[in-house]
Amino acid sequence: MKEEISQNNVLEMAELIAFMEPRFQIGYLGSRAQKMYADLYADIKHKNELGYMLSDSYDLV
Repeated sequence: MKEEISQNNVLEMAELIAFMEPRFQIGYLGSRAQKMYADLYADIKHKNELGYMLSDSYDLV
């Protein structure tokens, strides 16, 4: 990443970093990491929808 960290892009950068970790862990944890990856993707994609509840799969590891 060559972007400067600012108030406008810090959330997007944090989501990108968080999204990369479960993908790396899939090779070690298998299906548990795959579920976490899918849930994180859904959480990021739907974060601005009214009434959306975040998944609870972050306690798996």
